[in-house]
Amino acid sequence: MTSALRQSGKERKMGKALIIGAGGVAGVVVHKCCQNSEVFTEICIASRTKSKCDALKKQVEEKGTKTKVTTAQVDADNVPELVALINKEKPDIVINVALPYQDLTIMDACLETKTDYVDTANYEHPDTAKFEYKYQWAYREKFEKAGITALLGSGFDPGGLDCSGKIHENKVVIPACRNRISRLPCLLCFLDFLYFKAFYERLNSCS
Repeated sequence: MTSALRQSGKERKMGKALIIGAGGVAGVVVHKCCQNSEVFTEICIASRTKSKCDALKKQVEEKGTKTKVTTAQVDADNVPELVALINKEKPDIVINVALPYQDLTIMDACLETKTDYVDTANYEHPDTAKFEYKYQWAYREKFEKAGITALLGSGFDPGGLDCSGKIHENKVVIPACRNRISRLPCLLCFLDFLYFKAFYERLNSCS
């Protein structure tokens, strides 16, 4: 992502990301951010278990990242805690790679603090093994009124790749090619402009 985020009618380059979660997916996000230090100049990794965040911090720092990395402890089920952390860290964007049933509390905190939001998987009720977007889509008007952006299901649903595929659907009309698109690697394409570029080139090669 080479981009500037649009907020309150103004454009500004992204600098700091608050990454909530410290599991396997979070590890990919953290490493990807740190590979793009010109975009993500600073990240804060936060989770219920701070030692996991510290371990991720150590990994990327040992690789020599130029991104400034800090860590914090937060209960992603607790909106006031999330709000306090966001207000303290003042990130340009919150990247939610916590558990799917924590999506709504993190979105609530982003609404309260007027912070842009990205996640990689849609909401799942803690008592029902069923993924659906309707709970998150219900936030659309609230986010619009707050002047902030929520990007849902980026990377793993597969999100961004499907968006790009849809944009180029008229150019790529071969069914077999569209089937291949659904099986392309989906790891966090929203973090890396070069990933989109490679995807675009592959689409063109199919036409």
